[in-house]
Amino acid sequence: GVLPFVVAGFLLNEINNRLLTDDAFAELEKAAIIKEHSINEWAETMGETLAIILSRSRELEVAEAITGDPSLETELQINSIQRDFAGFLLSNDTFEEFFILDLEGRVVLSTDDEQVGKLFANQAFFQEGLEAAYIQPPLYSPSLKKTSVVAAHPISDGAREVVGVLAGRANLNALDAIMLPGSELGET
Repeated sequence: GVLPFVVAGFLLNEINNRLLTDDAFAELEKAAIIKEHSINEWAETMGETLAIILSRSRELEVAEAITGDPSLETELQINSIQRDFAGFLLSNDTFEEFFILDLEGRVVLSTDDEQVGKLFANQAFFQEGLEAAYIQPPLYSPSLKKTSVVAAHPISDGAREVVGVLAGRANLNALDAIMLPGSELGET
């Protein structure tokens, strides 16, 4: 009878479903690997951008502005750095804000004037940024009312002593695009 055909059909259907499931898992794994690679490239770009902004000569200027006595010259130096940061934001969409923190974690300069004076001493990006380049994972910021990713880099003076942290709040549009379903497959 019919029973051998039903059993054979059932077995073929099971084998086909397992093959399709294996293919689907393989595609998902491939997509995850591509997304991970893209996120790593995005993070590397952030770190490289901060390093470029904080070239050694500029780092010394920033360090001097942070540690210098309040004076007209220091104020002019800070204004010059702030203008340079704002210009860099206009020409590069990696970041939406740059800010400099002193050793207490207080913002002493920012491209967003509302951030000046805020204290970030307890934030990982500040604490880790005093030691080495660091990228804080996405974290909701109540003061900004949105999720943000902050990259940080120590600022050293002429004696190579850390005097503060340069931080950049990332523009998340690139990360959003990476995380969109199907983005790893390219344009259709």
